[in-house]
Amino acid sequence: MATEPYRLETAPERKLTGLSGHYDMTTNSQIPALWDRFNTFELPERPDPEVYYGVCYNNSDSGFDYLCGVEIADDLELPAEFNVLDIAAQTYAVFTHTGHISGIGHTWGQVWQQHVPQFGLKVLPAPFYERYGPDFDPESGNGEVTIWIPVAG
Repeated sequence: MATEPYRLETAPERKLTGLSGHYDMTTNSQIPALWDRFNTFELPERPDPEVYYGVCYNNSDSGFDYLCGVEIADDLELPAEFNVLDIAAQTYAVFTHTGHISGIGHTWGQVWQQHVPQFGLKVLPAPFYERYGPDFDPESGNGEVTIWIPVAG
């Protein structure tokens, strides 16, 4: 469930690394398997070891690319399967999902179908993401996840 109201936040440039795949609305149920595979890797040194990202980018009529990963500070030696994604500094509308992760699809639906039109947000063609911080427990799937949508400031 998305909490209201959203907040506007300017995020700095981020360099993320992790596994990615191409999905559409009929295959996005396979994203948890990507996370399962990602979790088998030893992760590189990073600025905040308690934060993970799920990023949607390269959105088109055929679907979107999704990266599950972490932020890194520098170019590091990474597993061959990892991709690097640079995200520019950007203003975001930030929504909060609370509860079990299985409900995040419902929260995304609320954001796109209700909140974006209700608040008149001008969404920009840039990556948007989920941020899993220390308030999220990956073992139980419960906790807080923030959803970051790029908007015109």
